[in-house]
Amino acid sequence: MKKTEKEYEETIEVQEIQIEKLLVKQRKLKQKIAELKESPDINFHLIDSVRKILSVNAVLKEILANTETLNQAKFAELQRAIKRTFEIIKRAGEKNDDRKKIAEGGR
Repeated sequence: MKKTEKEYEETIEVQEIQIEKLLVKQRKLKQKIAELKESPDINFHLIDSVRKILSVNAVLKEILANTETLNQAKFAELQRAIKRTFEIIKRAGEKNDDRKKIAEGGR
């Protein structure tokens, strides 16, 4: 069954409305992206940190395969830095656990 000219016009109108809605949504998303670039959410820093740590880990695997040839002072420095990073993460996890316990106890 062929569409009439009026049906085509109605279809075009509906599509134009949908396009306009999508354009508005696109403008809002672009605005939100611009806002995030100006003041990024702390979770973006977390995501970036995880990406960097994974990259470092890949390199460390290769380096640590030959520990006997490493500068021992630098190797000890690396161990201290990793220990410090672990302590920071552990403390943050403990604080989060404490917050959860307080929230659960406050119910």
